[in-house]
Amino acid sequence: MRVVPLLAWGLLALACTNHPPADTPEAAWKRFSDALRVGDTKTAWASLSTQTKQAMAERSKAVSEASRGADPDAGPVIRDDPQAMLFQSGVRPKEAEKAKVVSSTSTTAMLDVTSGGVTQQVRLVKEGDSWQVDLSETLRK
Repeated sequence: MRVVPLLAWGLLALACTNHPPADTPEAAWKRFSDALRVGDTKTAWASLSTQTKQAMAERSKAVSEASRGADPDAGPVIRDDPQAMLFQSGVRPKEAEKAKVVSSTSTTAMLDVTSGGVTQQVRLVKEGDSWQVDLSETLRK
């Protein structure tokens, strides 16, 4: 009767694995927003597109460098940490009431996301097998 313990261990291992790839834009948004709501910045960061991470790295570096002030020998007041800069505001988003694809191609999608009675558009891009939240255009403004 070793099958039952092995099956139990197998199910436990599956339950403890990282989130599966988000194979729909709606699932990707839900994974990202759920992670933000519970403070899981590792999953939220992993849910972002490569371009978003690059844009945030550029912004973080610029802010850190600017925080040095006029003294070239002074260290930065704000450390260069893109993930911390993006997620450590302490603000937790409300749960989205609705997320609906309004346009899509095989590699991009626009969602209308409604939360607290306010609807905003969110862009997602397909990277490999997974949809990723893309905030790069917003971050580069």
